[in-house]
Amino acid sequence: MLIFFTVLFISFLKLYKMENYKWKLKGLAKKIDPKEAVTELRRIRDKHEKLTPEVIVEESKNINAVLHNYFDWDNKKAAERWRLDQARHLINNVEIEITCNDQTFTVGVFEIVDDTGYSNIDTFSLSEIDTVRKTVLQDLKYLKKKLDAYTEFRKVGQIISEAIETLNS
Repeated sequence: MLIFFTVLFISFLKLYKMENYKWKLKGLAKKIDPKEAVTELRRIRDKHEKLTPEVIVEESKNINAVLHNYFDWDNKKAAERWRLDQARHLINNVEIEITCNDQTFTVGVFEIVDDTGYSNIDTFSLSEIDTVRKTVLQDLKYLKKKLDAYTEFRKVGQIISEAIETLNS
C-alpha cells in the first residue's frame, strides 16, 4: 500500500513544474545558492541512503564542501549559539492546559510578540494579543498555500480559509 501511495505522490509531483528554488529564511542562507544546496543534499542522501543532520554535518566538514559555510565551525561561537537554541527550546517547551466550556486544550505559556522577546500569555496586553493574531494569520496563510498544492487537502484548505476570514473580522 505504501508503494502505491509513493508512486501516486511521485506521479502527482510530475504534474507540477517545480523550479526556482529559494530560501524560506534568506538571512540564514550564508550566500549559498538554494539550487546548489538542494543538489548537494540530494547527493548526500544518495551517498548515505538517508538524509539526517548528522550526515549533512559530516559531509560539510571539508572546507571545499558546498554547504561548509552554512555551518559555524568556531566551536566557542557554536557552543554559545547551541545554548541560545536550547534556551529557545526551553521557553517553547512550557505549556499550560486551558479549560473553556468543558473543552481542554494546551498552549505554550510564552509567545514572541515583539523584538524584546517572549511574553507570558496570562499577562498579554491588547497589542500583544493583536500581534499573536497577526502571526497566526500569517502561519495559516502559509499552511493554506502549502496544502493547496495537494488536491487531497482541499477541504482542509477551505476550513483554513474560514479561519482566516474569522481572524480578519
